[in-house]
Amino acid sequence: MKSYEIWSEGWALTGESARAHRLGVMEGEDFKDACLKMAKKMGVKFQVDDKGNVFNWGCQLFDNEKDARESFG
Repeated sequence: MKSYEIWSEGWALTGESARAHRLGVMEGEDFKDACLKMAKKMGVKFQVDDKGNVFNWGCQLFDNEKDARESFG
């Protein structure tokens, strides 16, 4: 298994916003597996689209800070 950093893109809604942020590090067979393990650890559910991208409350998750910040904040 490999360790993955898990980053969430930022968001903006009704005057509030948040910058991209690191959720933590988790091991998994691949990034999606690591994200799903992170969700379980956090006690939440992440969504996976038909392309395999993982989301938390509509914010896409990434395996690095650069991509998370480029996507949104």
